[in-house]
Parts: sequence; structure tokens; C-alpha cells
Amino acid sequence: MKEKTLKELTQDSIAQVSGAAKVDESKFYEPTVDNLIHEVRASILSKQQNIMKSWVSEFFPTYSTELQENDYCTIKIESPTPIIFPNQGEAFIYVGSKNGITPFRRIGMMGSIATDYAHPATKPSQKRVSYDFSNEGTGYTYIRVYGNVSIENILVKLIAFNPTQIPTFRRDTDIYPISGELIPELRLGVFNKLMQQMAQTPQDTIADGEDPLNAIYRAANAMKRNR
Repeated sequence: MKEKTLKELTQDSIAQVSGAAKVDESKFYEPTVDNLIHEVRASILSKQQNIMKSWVSEFFPTYSTELQENDYCTIKIESPTPIIFPNQGEAFIYVGSKNGITPFRRIGMMGSIATDYAHPATKPSQKRVSYDFSNEGTGYTYIRVYGNVSIENILVKLIAFNPTQIPTFRRDTDIYPISGELIPELRLGVFNKLMQQMAQTPQDTIADGEDPLNAIYRAANAMKRNR
């Protein structure tokens, strides 16, 4: 299936549910559907055996004085939170020099999803530059880079839980980072979640005189047949 923007995926999901259960499309708030798409995508990708280039986002971080911790050897960077892959950890694919082939050393790293990702030939890790990261309850992840590296020389690649947190991502025009063959599974997962929400509040979302559960079952079966 052709890859799509987040806006297109959201509008498709709303249209599918509206057509299946005779509901008013205006009752669905697009940012809420966006979040469901992120959630379902993360679940799908975390179960895959191989990492695809189309899932990966990248950005050049900017320097924020407010984030710094008074250590001239350390730069603290705000990053989107990566998806967690079972047995492989968080999906930071690359933290390193902006040339894309000189990774920094991950502190305490026993293994990484990056080792399973098809990189071009890489140079040895910069021994004097290293990094770690932490979550601080803000919805973002914070990377600390040690070793007097310049902020202008840092590149981050990751599989983000919410790709819209990438500073340059444009919801209306950028291709959403999921491979085309997984879009039918994504659409079905989002559809099922939306229908579950409707079943919990049928008086607000389903037309009078129609059994909401019957509408859900019919619509879900139709989706499965058309995958």
C-alpha cells in the first residue's frame, strides 16, 4: 500500500468508522486519532523482526540553555521518546557525529537495536564522546552527550513513538514513518480502538435505532475481509 501522511491516515480512519457505524465525523477529534495512530504503530513495529529504514526519523538537535546542568563537558538534548523493542531496548538507532557514520559510545550499553539495523560502513566509535539518556516524565527523552562535542556536530536517529515530536516533521505533508505493507494492519488496529470507544459511549456516536455492537461486528469483519 502507498505510504501516507499522518493527516491522510487520520482522515482515512475517521472516514472508515463514520461509514461503518453511521456517525458524525465531527465527533472525532483529529489529535486524539493521531495519538491512537502513534500507539498502534508502536505496537506493530515493536513486534517486527527486522528494522526498516522507513520507520526511522532523524534530527539535528538545538542547544537549549534551560536544559543544561552546569557541566561544561556535557550537553543535554531534548529528544522524542523512542519505541521500546522487547529484548533490544529503546530504539535509538544512532547518536553521533553529523556525518552519520561516527557513532558516540553508549554508556553501559550491553546491546542495542542499532546493531540490527542496516548501517552503511561505520567508522569506529568516538572513544572520548559518549552518551546516555533518561526519561523525566515530560513526554520527551533527554540525551546527555559527554566529551566537549559541539552541538552543531550531533545527529540523532531513532524510531520515535510520536514522530510529530521531531522538530522538522510536518503532519500535513511528510510521509508518516511506517512501511506501506504495514498500513493495513495499522488502519485495522486504529479502527478497532475507535469502535471500542464508540461501544463505550453509543449514545454519542452511533445513530438512534442501531445496535452498536452489531455495527461494530459488521464493520470489523468488513475491515478484515478488505485487508
